[in-house]
Order: sequence, then structure tokens, then C-alpha cells
Amino acid sequence: DGGGDGDGDGGDDLNVGTSENIKVLVRIRPILGHETSNGRSAGKVVQRLDQGQLEVRGEESRHKLTCKFDAVFGDESIQEDIYRHVSDCAVAVVEGFNATVFAYGQTGSGKTHTMFGPPGHVQSLAYGSSPNEESGVIPRAIMQIFQLAGELKHSKVSIYCSFVQIYNEQLFDMLRDPDRASPLEVHEDPKDGILVE
Repeated sequence: DGGGDGDGDGGDDLNVGTSENIKVLVRIRPILGHETSNGRSAGKVVQRLDQGQLEVRGEESRHKLTCKFDAVFGDESIQEDIYRHVSDCAVAVVEGFNATVFAYGQTGSGKTHTMFGPPGHVQSLAYGSSPNEESGVIPRAIMQIFQLAGELKHSKVSIYCSFVQIYNEQLFDMLRDPDRASPLEVHEDPKDGILVE
């Protein structure tokens, strides 16, 4: 169900593509074991207030900043909660539109977990495992796109995708160059627009 009932899923009324071209979703990850010292937690600096707001607290609790987003997912959120809000992108792709899901954050903030799943999960999928509740946005999107494309009766479908990473202001192909040895070049073409080579 969802719909802003405080269950941590961010609500169902904020699906991507309904009225805005760009949506900003925030996922707050839980505090990890190594981030505590002497059995004491460092405390939550960022806290979800409701489906679209979070609060950032300074060192002293009286310093607070409230921020609004299209959806905010608390540290108890699951992969399905996130995918529910971006799954319209997969539908749009099958309908012939371009779509981008962009994960941004500092190292260790949970981008890879949200996009792919836990360590080793994508590799297990490549060797025949089925997607499950741990699957991130990318495996779920791939599965949904191929499922929807397979349901088209009178259409031929070609699917192209890119996996790029921006690292230290350089662009890298994550499939051909996972070690980030050769940055890609960005060009602008009058006919085709922005091209990455």
C-alpha cells in the first residue's frame, strides 16, 4: 500500500515521471557497526521526518536543518521501497523514452547497495540466480524491461544501456573499464547532441 503512512517506504504518490522530469529521492542508510566506538553509537545526524522531509542535526541538538525532497527513505527501508519509486522509468524505456536513474553520494553512503544489492549479488545473478528482495534498482529494472518488452506482440525491441561512473570529475565505462584506467571523453555533436566515447 504505502502512501505516506509512516512505514518508511516514502509513499506511493511520488512515482517518477508523473509530473516532473527530475525527482530527487534520498535514502538514509543505517549506522554501520564500525561507525560506533566503545559500544556507543555516534548518533543519528540525519533523520527521516516524513515521506518527503529529513532533518540534519549539528553537533549541538539545537542546530537543525530541515530539507524537502520528492521522497525520503529511512534506514529501515528495503530495496523494494526504492524500486517502487523508480519503476516508472523502466515502463517509459519500453514505451520508447530515455530514462536515467542516477545515484549520488560520498564513498560508503550506500549507492552500490541501492543500485545493485549487497556485495556479490550481481555476480550471483550473472550465474543464474533469480532476483530477490536484496536485488537493487539495476537488476530489478533489467528484469522489468525484458518482461515488458516480451509482452509486446507486434513490436521489435532493441535495448541499449550504458553503465558509467563519474569519479573525480572524470567519466568511466563501468563495463569495459571497471578499474577506471581510461577516462571517457565527452563531445557535443550538432545533430546527435552530447556523446560519450
